[in-house]
This record gives sequence, C-alpha cells and structure tokens, in this order.
Amino acid sequence: MGLFSSQNEDRPGPDLTKPELNADSMSEAAGYGANIPLLYGKGIISGVLLWISDVDVVVTNDPQTIRSDKGSAVIDNFTYHYIVNLAIGLCRGEINSIRKMWMADQVVFDKAYNSLSGVTLYPGSEDQNPDPTIEAIAGVGNVPAFRGLAYAVLTNFEILQTDQPQGVVAIPSFKFLIDGQRTTVHKYLHSRSDIAYNLRMFRAADQVGVYEPLYYPEFMLESTSNLSEPVSWDESLPMWSYDEIVADAQNWANNYTNAKLDVYGQSVLGRDLIGLRLFDDGTKPIIGFSQGIHGDERDCGAGLSACIDILLNNPDNDPVIDYVRNNFSFYFALTINADGMADPAISEHGGTGTRENANGVNLNRNWPYYWAETQDTDKGTSAASEPEVYHYINWMTPEVSRCITWLDLHGWNSRIQWGFLTEQIYHHPRSQDNQRAAFLYADTLVSQRDWSQYVVVNNTPVLEEFRSHHKAYIYTWVKNRARHDAWCGLFEYPQTESVYLANVFFLDFFKGVCLAAADAIKETVGSFLINPAQPAPLNNNSFLVAYNDDELRPDFFTTNGLRLTHFKAGVDTSETRSFVRCFRPKDVSWPNPVAQAGYTHDTINNTLTLFGGDTNSGESATVNTEYGSTGDILLGSPLPYEAVSPAACIDSTHHYICGGFNTGYASDVVRAPLPPDLDRVQFFENLASLPEGIQRHTCHRWNNQLIIVGGRNAAGYLDEVYRFDTTTGVKTTVGTMSEAKGWHTSA
Repeated sequence: MGLFSSQNEDRPGPDLTKPELNADSMSEAAGYGANIPLLYGKGIISGVLLWISDVDVVVTNDPQTIRSDKGSAVIDNFTYHYIVNLAIGLCRGEINSIRKMWMADQVVFDKAYNSLSGVTLYPGSEDQNPDPTIEAIAGVGNVPAFRGLAYAVLTNFEILQTDQPQGVVAIPSFKFLIDGQRTTVHKYLHSRSDIAYNLRMFRAADQVGVYEPLYYPEFMLESTSNLSEPVSWDESLPMWSYDEIVADAQNWANNYTNAKLDVYGQSVLGRDLIGLRLFDDGTKPIIGFSQGIHGDERDCGAGLSACIDILLNNPDNDPVIDYVRNNFSFYFALTINADGMADPAISEHGGTGTRENANGVNLNRNWPYYWAETQDTDKGTSAASEPEVYHYINWMTPEVSRCITWLDLHGWNSRIQWGFLTEQIYHHPRSQDNQRAAFLYADTLVSQRDWSQYVVVNNTPVLEEFRSHHKAYIYTWVKNRARHDAWCGLFEYPQTESVYLANVFFLDFFKGVCLAAADAIKETVGSFLINPAQPAPLNNNSFLVAYNDDELRPDFFTTNGLRLTHFKAGVDTSETRSFVRCFRPKDVSWPNPVAQAGYTHDTINNTLTLFGGDTNSGESATVNTEYGSTGDILLGSPLPYEAVSPAACIDSTHHYICGGFNTGYASDVVRAPLPPDLDRVQFFENLASLPEGIQRHTCHRWNNQLIIVGGRNAAGYLDEVYRFDTTTGVKTTVGTMSEAKGWHTSA
C-alpha cells in the first residue's frame, strides 16, 4: 500500500468532469399549461426553469503538502466548478426590476447593496428580442423571445454543491423579489374629441378604439351644465380655516335631517376629527371625499362646502344632483389632519397650516397598504400609528365595502397642472372604465367653462391624468377595501393659482365624479375596443421555423385555441398566407382543419362553435362544435352558404352568423338555436341581408340588433361601425374608427 493509499482505491468513483444534471427542483413547475403569475406592485416569485445549457466544468488545482512520520508528499487538490447558463421565467410582463434574488434560500443579490452582475433581465415587453447567449448555443432563429413574459438569463453561473452525491449537479431553487407590473400613464384614444361619457377606455397605448354608446346613460353630456358658483364668491375668496369647516358641518347637521355629523375621534392634540354623512341609509353606494390630510392644502375647502350645500338644496334643479341624492350616500372626512389645519404657522406657499400632524408624521404615508415599501422618513413608526389614521379606519371599516369612489383633495406648489392622480391599473376592468369616465366627464366640464372671466395666473385650466405611485395613501386603503368596481385617487390643484380659481375648478371635478358614479351603478359604460390585425407574426414565439410534427403545433406556442393566420412580410395574398394550428391535444383535434372561421363561445353550455372558414379545398360551410366539459366534437348541418371570414356572435338563445366570402362578398344573416343539437343537426334560419356584402369584420348582438365593426367589402377595408336591425333591415351608423380595419378583434 502506498504512503497515503485508501482501502477503497480500486473502487471506481464518479467522473467529476462529466456530472449528472439534476434540475427537478425548478423544472417541475414548467411545461405546457403551467400557470404564469401576474404581479401588480411588489412580491416574491419562485422562478421556473425555461432553458439550461450543458454544464461546463472548470477544474482548478491547489496542491497540498502532506506530512507524516514516513515523510511528506505533494498531492493534487482539485476543485470542480460547475458553470451553466440558464433562463428562469418570472411572471407576465412588463415589470420594472428585480430587487432581490435568493438561491437555495440564501440572498445572492440585493439591489440596495450591490449590482446584479451576470444576470440579464427581460422585463416582458412586447418588443423584446431573443437572448443572444441562448442563441449562441441553440442557433439564431431557434430561440423564442418570450414576449409578454418577464424572465432572467444567468450567464456563466456557478452552481454551488450542497447535499448532493459526488458527480451530481443540482440546480437550486430561486426566488425573486419583483417590482412588478408597470403603471405608467397610457395614451387613450377615442373617435371624437367631444365624447366624454359612457366610454370604456383601455390601457394599451397602441390600440386605436372607437368608443360610442351602446347603452345610453341617464345624462347625456350635451344636457349637462356646469355647477353654479355661490354668488358670494369672488377673487378675494380666502382659504377655509379648520374652525369654519367645523362650523359648516355643525350647521348642516343641525338644519338638515339627511345630514349626520360624526366626531369619529380626536387628533394628537385633542381636536375633533369631523365626518359628515349625507343621504346615508346603510345600503347605498358611497361617494367619498377627504380634505386636509396635509393641513396646509385646504384651498378647496370652500368648494367642498359649496358642493355639500348643492347636494342638500339642489338650487338649480340639476337632474344629475337629483339622481345622486336619491341613489348614493356621500361621506366627507372634513378634517383628517385637524392639528395641521389649525396650526397658525405660515406654510411655504403663503397660507397657514402644516403638512404633518402634531407628531411630525405625514398622514398620507401612514396607511397600512404599502407602508413597509414607502421610503419617506416621516411615515411614522408603524402603519396606522397616528390617531388621525386609526380613528378614520375605525369609522370607515364597517362601511368601506360600499365605496364606489373616494377622492382625496391636495394642492401642489411645484407644478402648475390640475391633476387627477390614480393608480391607472386596477385589478377589475370596471374600475378602469369608471375612472376613465370620471376623468372624461370632469375634463369636458372644465373645458366647457368660460375661463376668460377669471384671473388666471398660469395657463387656462385643463385637467390632466397622472400616475399615482404605490404609497401608503388614504385612497389606497379605501380601494383595497371597497367595491370591486371602485376607483379612487387624488385631486391636485396648483397652489400658485388663487383660492377662488381652485374652488371653481373643483365644482366641475365634483360633478364629473357624480356623473361617472351614476353611469357606474347603472352599468351604462359601454363601447368597442378595436385591436388592429397584426400583419407580421404576433411575436417570436409564433415563427414557423420550429414546428413540432408529433404534437401538431409550433414549438414555443402553447395557446389552446383555434388557428393563427400568418402573413409573410405583411403581404395580403393567398400565396403568402400560412395557417398555423395552435396547440390542442391529438385526441381532441378538430375533424376538419379550418382557418378564418367565425366562432362563438357559449359560456352557459360550455361550447365553442366554428362556422365556415377556409380549408385546403377552399371555402367551407361546415359547422363544428366542441363541448368543453367532455372534449366531444360534433359536426352540425352545414351553413346555408359557404363562407371564409364570416362574423359570428351569440345571445342567450341563438348563434348569429353574417357575411363572409365565397365567389363574392356575402351579405347573408342566419341564426341557429342554442345549444348545439346532440344529434349533430343544426337548423339555420335566414333572417335578413346586410346592406352590402362584407368579410373580415366582427359582429356583436345587442338589443335585437347586430353591431357590425369594420371589415372589407368589394372596394376595400371599412372604418364604419353600425347597428343592423335584423327584423326591419334598418342600418344605423354608430361611428367611425380612426382608420379602416379588418381581421381585428372587438369587444
């Protein structure tokens, strides 16, 4: 035996230069059909392994001298470093940044202390490109861009071995603290400059929409006038004091039976915190306002008092005021920061009051939501540490679930804009709809007022939208507790303007909020969204160069749907058109491959039905229905006519199919009853003919009429949106899009 031999020296060990890779800890959550999280704000997400390279083994030698009673010897001391490149999926984009990263529960990066070296973040934008590190290995054209998915690529990343047998390299678990979905201000486009009511506005800046009323609200804007200012107001109107605000509240409570004064707590120095409730029966939706959370920002106190007087008396018999009096409760937190409002100290803009409370805390950074993430040093020792905050929470907690909106009044002296600040991205689309309606109502009321009769220091007043950051604001607390369709935010006025002008402007803002609330509870915010057809591939995930013949789908394309129509180089000809089948399991494949079919989705009976379309043999009249509960696919009776690119829609009793192309442009309108017949027979009824043949359009069923959007006729693409009465055959134009479109979607 040698000097340093082992009894097991003849037993072969693992080849450490060719390790076995174990990625089970991360790959088990990956695969087709895996859920992809969507993150608003900040949160911790576990990564999912998207791709990994082969392991590169780097061997270093640090020879060691070993001594014993028999002498000494120098032996090799090899260390094996296992280097990989890997891509880790995070969440749906578009995100801001990675703030912290853990590997095997150990922090390996913290944005507050070090930089993120060796990691490339793809935020999930719709124009991000494939990663060059992966392309260098897999080949250009073979790598998806994962557009719409935020992911990180770790290059030359050393895997530290823990609790693994020799020769096995295990990919550890990763966690990431993500600064999630971006909430930048978006462009909103509509077809007419004067339309400011019953609009559904969407957040994507590149989407062009026509927004016209399908459901007419109670109050058309043309008949809506500005609120009249009190006759006692003039350019000398002063800032309302704390004592004047309290006196007004006591007067309303003493003289009106539908006005209730609540002293819901006391401030740090013992001043009353005043709440006022109007028309409150404990059940109606709440419209809420607060003022004075920054004690030196109470320029609109007179305007808020004037609006309360108008609500109680309706001196002009305004139908909007009459409607909201009967259908809403109004809550006003009039003295949030009572000590700051009453402080005689001269503020930085020349008024009185202090921004903070008597403890030196900024009350609009002391609310429970986002308190830990808020960086302000004056946010208090803990969330809701201040009596002004926790007393309000106690007052509102039993009622906050009724809130349809809550607006907090502020002033800024660093800007000259009039601002409507909201979070912009809401978890429920109705919240976004209602917020947009509030802005557009108020903006139009402001723009129709004659500002030439006022002394204006800056520019002619215009209401502007701003993004409000994730901070521990009062309205953030309300929004997280309010109705699912609530919208909340801040109103900011420039303190460089006169108090008089600020209060006149607020009258218009207040009425705009009331108009939007009225539409919201009547659910009369209706519209179309036109999403232009894409002439190029939707993203790099849908290129045709990597087709999976075994599973009948393009690689990297996992949508369970119908077919993707792809035009090479954006040329609209049949010679350059390719039909790409989206992924469906083989055992539920459609019996007849078809593209450009009309389709309906019946959520009640859980069916998806295709009508007509284009096959390898030309135009089709087939009808195929899939039952989502069983996967059964039924062939119905053919359409009365063959058609490519017809439009289809559904109501509670029937399918409706119209238009399309066969030897020419079809004008047929037919319908068939719901649900599809289990005997595979579908009876169609001819209803009417459209005013002209049309294809590549969309249609919607509304109030016994079809809404026809865009498309193409024999002369070219169309920009028209119209209603078609299938009983009388009468066509009524609704509006026009900003440009002609076909092969689009509308909702």
